[in-house]
Amino acid sequence: MTLNTFHFAGFGAKNVTLGIPRLREIVMTASTKIKTPSMTLSIKPEISDVSRDNFCRRATKLCLSEVTNEIEVTESIAKATGGSVSKEYRVLLKFYPEAEYGPEFSITPRLVENAIPSFIKRLEHLISLELRRQGVKVSTKDSVEDEPAKPIDDILGEKIQAIDDLADESDDDDSDDGDNDASDAKRAARRTQMTSYDAPDEDDDSDKEDSPDNDNPSIPLGSKYVSSFKFDQKEGGWAEIILNFDISTKKILMVGLAEQACKQALVRHIEKIDRVFPITNEASDDTRRLVATDGMNLMGIWQYSDIIDVDSIETNDIYAILVTYGVEAARNAIKKEVGSVFAVYGIEVDPRHLSLIADYMTFEGAYKPFNRIAMKTNTSPFQQMSYETTVGFLTKAALSRESDDLTSPSSKIVLGKVVDGGTGSFQILHPLRTKA
Repeated sequence: MTLNTFHFAGFGAKNVTLGIPRLREIVMTASTKIKTPSMTLSIKPEISDVSRDNFCRRATKLCLSEVTNEIEVTESIAKATGGSVSKEYRVLLKFYPEAEYGPEFSITPRLVENAIPSFIKRLEHLISLELRRQGVKVSTKDSVEDEPAKPIDDILGEKIQAIDDLADESDDDDSDDGDNDASDAKRAARRTQMTSYDAPDEDDDSDKEDSPDNDNPSIPLGSKYVSSFKFDQKEGGWAEIILNFDISTKKILMVGLAEQACKQALVRHIEKIDRVFPITNEASDDTRRLVATDGMNLMGIWQYSDIIDVDSIETNDIYAILVTYGVEAARNAIKKEVGSVFAVYGIEVDPRHLSLIADYMTFEGAYKPFNRIAMKTNTSPFQQMSYETTVGFLTKAALSRESDDLTSPSSKIVLGKVVDGGTGSFQILHPLRTKA
């Protein structure tokens, strides 16, 4: 009962918290963020095993480092057009061949290219932190969070949308409500104009192939240090990023920072889900094909309703069940999860005991833990005192002039009265016969 994690026999990939730590999560703390959230998904009968495996690969988080074979960094002195010089770092990411990472991760070079802006953003954030440690004043207020790789078209779309928003503000000042159709037509025309402007003509492809503007299609907006970016469009085998710094900047160990950025940049993932993998069915009479996840995101997995049965999703995150499916579903989840903790060790608990615990934890419509904090919401002062910190609850009840109607079993036991339950819930009246 003191195990922190439990490794399922037969497949060591699935780790879940069990024993005393798991009971504390469920009963004592009613944790909203458990240590090892997971889901069990049922594959639809018509889905083949090959499609199931492809789904597992597509739903598993993939970092840029997993497709990167080698990182080369070259430091040099570059001359600008005005005669000034700067320190230049050339970061070359060499990827594995597409024939290797394509079948393994079910991705294309386009997805790898879409992850480069995320890599650049994280690399610049790490560089800013490194420069601050060297005493250089730089702004690092922009936080970098795990997010899926954003396609280049989406980045361009954000730029177009920002221009549209600014134009909308000016249009609203000079137009009435009846001009909405005209405004929409203007926005559509601007979008078409920008799209046609940004798209290169077929006749000019050869002239623009080596131009600097053509090398920077996916540099994140507001990039601090990156001046150029190239990607191998033919085979997807490499990506080159050029970074420029002031000539007085101290040496930066760029290889280590690039490795960290590769581990943080995401090629593809479902938020809060790290891995999806097939598992064997524990019940011999259950013929369902199951997959498990490391991490939990109910709404994120619903998008695969064509592959999984969304009506039979199971998860060990009780709070997520409460928020998504309601209090009755959370009540049943408490019974199931507490029972499964004891079942691992061959201990069978009467379902009525589990129902009593689940009912008390959810009767207020929320997920209420068994601790002194949750006991504060109880209306019986004597029941509060019988749990923990008797003096504290007694002092609070006395100062607040609280009263107890003695309807709870705990309050009656405190005063030595018979509990209104079991044989104490009724009285027997026996007729008395007297002799004449």
